[in-house]
Amino acid sequence: MLNSVLIQAPSRRGYAWVNVKSSPRLSPVDRSEMLRALQWGRLDELPAEPRFARQNKGRKFGDLLWTTGPTKIASARFVSVLDESRATGYSTFPVEVENPPGIVLPRYHGLVVFGRPGDDCFSIMPAEQHWKFGITGALLRDLRAAGADDFEILEDSSASAASLPR
Repeated sequence: MLNSVLIQAPSRRGYAWVNVKSSPRLSPVDRSEMLRALQWGRLDELPAEPRFARQNKGRKFGDLLWTTGPTKIASARFVSVLDESRATGYSTFPVEVENPPGIVLPRYHGLVVFGRPGDDCFSIMPAEQHWKFGITGALLRDLRAAGADDFEILEDSSASAASLPR
């Protein structure tokens, strides 16, 4: 039986990557502080609700979105499975994702993974955020059963994803 796997947003050709929109008036130091607060979901340190925009030509939006950094964005169906499964080790925060510019996709949330091994969602770097994170085999089965599985399972995970029922 599979204990856990590492997952990340799909990075294959055709998938959208998003990046945070910020005012061009922000200094590099202010932008750095904004990104640090964002990756931990500390919205009280931000001047406004975070807004992301597609930055590449990819048109497919998966259940996890690449943000070119450690901030994670998850689909509503992904977060719904976490909630329904009573998963541990994560929190969410509101974000807006634009595609095309000015049109907000309503189905995404910011995702902070802070759990440690033993939690359903766990960070591979407990004191830092990272674009990949671990989930238990049971949570992976729940995500797949709900169709919230448009993400990549890393080959260096603790076990092969092929051993799990689809």
